[in-house]
Amino acid sequence: MAYIDIDLTDFSDDDIREEAIARNLFSAEDDIALLVTELYQKRRLGKDYQAELDKIIYETIGKIV
Repeated sequence: MAYIDIDLTDFSDDDIREEAIARNLFSAEDDIALLVTELYQKRRLGKDYQAELDKIIYETIGKIV
């Protein structure tokens, strides 16, 4: 077996988050917390966060706005 030397700084937060989600390492509450964090960051930077807000609403109450 060969080993590859990697550094976690080679990966973005989004890459790591996507991999963790793909491996089902988060619960539904964790998913919502991640969405709220993304929403907060986009809002703070003045970026559009409507998609994240819609997803939070849908995943929380099961309704599309």
